[in-house]
Amino acid sequence: MAMEAALSKDFAPALNIILEGQYMNIISFIDLDSETFNAVINTLRSYFSSDADRPSFFVHAKWAWDNVVEPFLSKDERYCC
Repeated sequence: MAMEAALSKDFAPALNIILEGQYMNIISFIDLDSETFNAVINTLRSYFSSDADRPSFFVHAKWAWDNVVEPFLSKDERYCC
């Protein structure tokens, strides 16, 4: 839900690619090219670092981002910043 909220407006095609690649409810950025991958990651970082009022599911999504996703980003060959 949080990812959809962050990406649906400006990155709808990338969001569709991410969601189509889901396997057993695990999302993957594997099908994104380098430019899109980095744009999506920067957008998600901004979303999760924002102090804006967020729905209740945000707390769990932010925990997953900080503790599961973020540690693996720099290991991806497409990662630039």
